[in-house]
Amino acid sequence: MPYRSRFEGRIIDAHCHVDDPARPHVRRLLAGAGVAGLLNLWDGAWPPRSFEDWHESMRGFEPQMQLCHMPDLSAVGGDGFGRRLADGIRAAAAGGAAGLKVWKNLGLWLEDVDGRRVTLTDERLRPLWETAAEADLPIVIHVGDPPDFFAPIDAANRRRVELEEHPEWWFGRPGFPSLEELLDQFEQVVAAHPQTVFVAAHFGCFVPPRRVGELFTRYANFNVDTSVQLLVLCGSPEIARICREVIVEHPDRVVFGTDFLRTDFWDLPSADLYGGERGDLDEFYAGHWRFFETSETVELPYPFVMEGDVLRGLDLPDAVLEQVYVANARRIYRGRWE
Repeated sequence: MPYRSRFEGRIIDAHCHVDDPARPHVRRLLAGAGVAGLLNLWDGAWPPRSFEDWHESMRGFEPQMQLCHMPDLSAVGGDGFGRRLADGIRAAAAGGAAGLKVWKNLGLWLEDVDGRRVTLTDERLRPLWETAAEADLPIVIHVGDPPDFFAPIDAANRRRVELEEHPEWWFGRPGFPSLEELLDQFEQVVAAHPQTVFVAAHFGCFVPPRRVGELFTRYANFNVDTSVQLLVLCGSPEIARICREVIVEHPDRVVFGTDFLRTDFWDLPSADLYGGERGDLDEFYAGHWRFFETSETVELPYPFVMEGDVLRGLDLPDAVLEQVYVANARRIYRGRWE
């Protein structure tokens, strides 16, 4: 019997990716895993479609599933780019979007119409940050990737096996900025746009956990979600202790999310891990509940090779869990699950 959360039936997973063909699997998930609501960020298509088309494809899941709008950044620098960008955000807000999603291609490999890499601090993106604030839409943003994806692929790299299988995931080769450059650019954006609410995916976009706490103190518009990276970090007991301290000290800035993916482009976790059924995610979620609610040893509910790590639960207080699991998503995304 999978572990059942004390908050079963109330929890919002504010970081997932689902497309229309995955509808039956989502129904199975919502019926069985104790999840009350989902924030569906994006289906993986690039360039992304309009929010109107995206919303129509997922019609019928409201209010349990709320949708983000993925702004089209595929033509930065083109004629009318800023106007189209702002108009698309306003239309998404009017159509019921819960937030905006910005992907890691920005800063890494996204190019403008002249073939130049677009940085996070590019002035041509000002309509993105400013219109999000104007429309009261938080931005869920993924900057960079895990530090191991920028490090040499050698015996010291804990993700070496994955990177050897997927060399396109490695950004340590020439032509890419360092992770530190990307994170510095991101902080500049957060600082320059205090009216824009940011939710940094993957526990702060791979920022070291102590710096996450510093950013919470420095910027009232900076929040994080827990997807994937928090659990990966906590394979180290010392880092787990720091992560727990940061969450307990700033419980109103941390949003629960898993990054489960069921689209034509991605499956995470692989269905093979859970009996071969794409919709059977009870064990996947049970691992998360055990991690957040107990001090037990937990098997990492993601298919990543992290040799030598022992993941133990954070055993967070119920008052903290109430905010992380439920209240923060409802507040940041304007209570659309009511």
